[in-house]
Amino acid sequence: MVRVAWSTLATGADQGYNVLTHFNIEHKIDTGTTWTTETLAYDSSPTFTYDVTGLSSNTTYDFRVSAENGYGRGPDQTLFATDETHE
Repeated sequence: MVRVAWSTLATGADQGYNVLTHFNIEHKIDTGTTWTTETLAYDSSPTFTYDVTGLSSNTTYDFRVSAENGYGRGPDQTLFATDETHE
């Protein structure tokens, strides 16, 4: 398991903007080309963590996150693991 963490700016909910609905958390083996995507619902918190499971020991992974709202998906941002234990 690897725990990834990120924070988000205010969503504009108070200004009537189209607010975030969820995040796309993606990971892949660093030498691979196929991303595995999981989603996390947005709950108005300024910081988020997500535990990525099903990973192989002694393998390097890349992680990224993007936010999504009614207009679509935003740009990908690179994530860094903040806590790691091997399954």
